[in-house]
Amino acid sequence: MLEPELGLAMSSLASRIALVSVVLVTLAVVMAVGGATLIGQRVADSAVTDSLSTSQSTQRFLQETTAREVALATDLLAADPHFTAYLVEAIRGGLSSEDGIDTRSILDQVDARRVEMGFDVAMMLDQDGGILVRTDRPLRGEESRADHPMVQSVMEELIPDYGPWREGSRLYSAAVVPVTTAFELVGYLVTGMVIDNNVANQIKQVAGVDIVFLSAAEEAMGAVASTLENEHSDHLIDALSGSARDALLAGSPVERLDVMIDGENWVGRAEPIQDQTGSVLGAVITIDSLDAKLAGHRSIRTALIGAGVVAILIALLLSVLVARRIARPVQALAQVADDAAQGEYDQVIEIGGKDEVGTLSRAISRLLADLREQKEIAGYVSDLSRQLENDETESSAKESSTSEAIETPPSGPAVVL
Repeated sequence: MLEPELGLAMSSLASRIALVSVVLVTLAVVMAVGGATLIGQRVADSAVTDSLSTSQSTQRFLQETTAREVALATDLLAADPHFTAYLVEAIRGGLSSEDGIDTRSILDQVDARRVEMGFDVAMMLDQDGGILVRTDRPLRGEESRADHPMVQSVMEELIPDYGPWREGSRLYSAAVVPVTTAFELVGYLVTGMVIDNNVANQIKQVAGVDIVFLSAAEEAMGAVASTLENEHSDHLIDALSGSARDALLAGSPVERLDVMIDGENWVGRAEPIQDQTGSVLGAVITIDSLDAKLAGHRSIRTALIGAGVVAILIALLLSVLVARRIARPVQALAQVADDAAQGEYDQVIEIGGKDEVGTLSRAISRLLADLREQKEIAGYVSDLSRQLENDETESSAKESSTSEAIETPPSGPAVVL
């Protein structure tokens, strides 16, 4: 009955050894994969944050550079004496205009110079800031830009100014330059380069991330330029709601904006576009794919998982072999102990080695030797006791016979002495 239990115990010991080994290896693999995932996530987050911050700086620099170039080109145009003389004549009605100001001639001249200089829009304002002509659309009655911060600044100081400009729902990198002769102020020339998808793509080529420009016309955010598809831009605008939208409209940047687009994680950073007075004209969002940054780390994690699975299988195989190698001599020693309990002391243990199992086998061998010696002594004592008992019995029998012979007289006739 003890052998099945003993075998079961040894199998359980081997199983426990194998299980502990596999658990330890699995724990090490899980910790390695988890550590790699955590580190990869942090590195990717840091890389995306740094990339977005750098991209915002690059975007601001490029936009400012574009506006400065527009201002320089417009200043050169305003300083052209032929252009100025033509405008003076047209404004004074010197070009056969019956109404005093030949707006058609002014429009033709301004539009021709706009095309020549590569501007997207141009407007000629009078001395009071009223619009004389504009190239992007026909005038709708009397229009004025005298309340625009850039125009106000130029009207006060007669120094060219440049910066962001919102016209309707469109955004421009614009410049305002006074047009003067040697003796008088003719008006103000406003030129601008529209911020469209081409501009966004140029910035993306330099910055390396996607970019979306939003216009805040009437406090409604709408995309006016983007490197993303329209549908993705709509997802981004939907995500820019609540506190993030309120912060932008209040003139504060949004440091981090997490967006899910087509099942992919994106991280964005938004900054308001403001004029000289701090009024919010729109916003620019730089956005990058977090999953793309994590792709390299995920490949490392996948490799670690594959290597971990192989390591677990190898550990399982080795642990089973080692456990069996340990369990077999232990099982043999247990069997020897069981047989010794049944009185079999003449067993030979053939287990060597200098490890704990070898030490145990030598101890059991010494114990069996002691038990054999005790058994032999006990046998000798038992034989000696039986011999003494037999000798005592024989001696008692002889003494009894002698006593009987002395006490019984011989039979026969009586003799008279």
